[in-house]
Amino acid sequence: MKARAPTGGGEETARGPAAEDWSFWVKWYDDALAGLPPNWEMFEEIALIEPETWGKGPRVVNPLINDIRAKHLRKATFNAERIVENTQTGKLAVLATSDLPTHSLSDIQNKLLDLAEVFDGQGGANGPYGELMPEVELTRKAATLNNPSPIRLYDMCRRAALRAEARVACGECPKGDALVEDFIRQLEEATFDIMGSNAAVRDVATSRAQFRMLQAAPDTGGVLATAASDIAAHSEGELAEELPGDAQLALDPAQPDEVRKSALYVLASRIVRVYLGVRKTLSETHEISKDVAGISKNLAIALGAYPAIQAAMNYLLSLF
Repeated sequence: MKARAPTGGGEETARGPAAEDWSFWVKWYDDALAGLPPNWEMFEEIALIEPETWGKGPRVVNPLINDIRAKHLRKATFNAERIVENTQTGKLAVLATSDLPTHSLSDIQNKLLDLAEVFDGQGGANGPYGELMPEVELTRKAATLNNPSPIRLYDMCRRAALRAEARVACGECPKGDALVEDFIRQLEEATFDIMGSNAAVRDVATSRAQFRMLQAAPDTGGVLATAASDIAAHSEGELAEELPGDAQLALDPAQPDEVRKSALYVLASRIVRVYLGVRKTLSETHEISKDVAGISKNLAIALGAYPAIQAAMNYLLSLF
């Protein structure tokens, strides 16, 4: 990714040296004019860059600043998972960093399956609950996944509940219907049960609420969706399935805002970690952590060739 690194400084182009990257300073000035509170922890880390380094000018300092920004972006997009390369297939996969207690997982999935089965035979084209069937099937899928990660199970339940609420609100499902109301209530209870059983899910929920990107309109996700498609081409399993699925949700104006923004957050988290894993492998950054992908050089080179991944990271860095 070096040719398109967000630092911009020191790279040669057909017209000579590339322009310096002043994006951090422009954003700092714009935020100050807008009265937005700075990230003091990040600013302190930048201020503590060695004086000798500051003296070497923007082509040296600005890349270090962007590495610091990337570190804080990684922290701000915590999603209780790791992205790693399957060394046998050369594909990226996602691994949960924690599990639900076995008894809790079993209880939650049994309740979800019972909840979905209530609607068996009632969906049909002319059935009273036909419009609810996508959410019923999402609930059934959550109930039958083999050892799902806590955050994935939480997202599926939360998504189904929000979409069901939206269908009631727009008249697609009968308002005041006891079965529909109970469906939504039990899905919400399942999300609370998951949060109560897993501290990491609670931390993710907190991070999502504070992430600056999600305070804007969800229509800003196009650049992330394109990058997600590129990463999905080099992924397998859950990651390969969810990247395009989340991209579709993020760009779908018919989805509830919270569903779209949750999908954007997951996309951002995964793109950041893949990007940092690529740059670490290519020795372009020292920013790395245990939740950032360990990526082989061949895969790093392949992923680094996608301009959309760099464009997505540039956009995400612009938030910090």
